[in-house]
Amino acid sequence: MSSKSKQIFLIGLFMTVIGTILTIFNWYSALYSGRFYFKAAFIGPFAIILGIGATLFPHQMIPITTNNLDLKPTKFTQVVLVLAIISGFVNVALLISGVVPFLK
Repeated sequence: MSSKSKQIFLIGLFMTVIGTILTIFNWYSALYSGRFYFKAAFIGPFAIILGIGATLFPHQMIPITTNNLDLKPTKFTQVVLVLAIISGFVNVALLISGVVPFLK
């Protein structure tokens, strides 16, 4: 594992832990006080998915460099980002809509 891969692995692990803490805290707050934090509801699941992707596949998250030094994300990174954004929106939608019975 290269130095860059190790850094991405550790950042991914940190993001997964922080995202999990944010998500658990937000759902706990929604359950017991009836309110939640909108930004944390999006950022928590987003960080979890992005962190899992970086932890499991750190070498896939390294951007591709071209001759003019532009950084282009890999296809894997783009897929993980889309999944992370969708998971954030789904979490917010569940908290707002009250689909989960105990939030009504």
